[in-house]
Amino acid sequence: MKIIFMRLVTYVFFSTFVNGATIELVNLEAGQHPAETISLLRTPISAGLAQRAHSLFEADYERNVGDLIQTRWFFRKTANCTEATGNTLLYIGSGAASVAAGIKLVGSDDLSNMFLFASTVCFAAHITLIGIAKCSARENTEREGQLSALADEVGFKIVPLETHVTDDGAH
Repeated sequence: MKIIFMRLVTYVFFSTFVNGATIELVNLEAGQHPAETISLLRTPISAGLAQRAHSLFEADYERNVGDLIQTRWFFRKTANCTEATGNTLLYIGSGAASVAAGIKLVGSDDLSNMFLFASTVCFAAHITLIGIAKCSARENTEREGQLSALADEVGFKIVPLETHVTDDGAH
């Protein structure tokens, strides 16, 4: 019997809280009558608050568009510069390796080793820079898609500026 009574008290206590969240409040101190009550769950926000929230969302939207434009530009330029530098170092490294082979024929091992070391450094830098260019191009494409989606929301069409990285060492 004690357990049944405790369950009954628990159910009543629980239902009081559940029903209390949906009942309407009456502010008797302000002279409000029960017919003028406002529901807690369905309270509309004021026009001023809605307008302030709208202006905050507009500012955030504008900031997002500006950030996407700047980061898209940064990643596109990074991809272009690192691709050009990486491919240039590939050709310098190839030339240095050829010069090292020619110097080796003459008989200067020390000078040949220096050119071989420079060639190896150029090849390693080429691989690193082409990797950075590919990552930057991928990030540029991602920003491009996000910017296109934001532009569609306001009825604007952006010109796609996709960056294609060409690794001259892969050919």
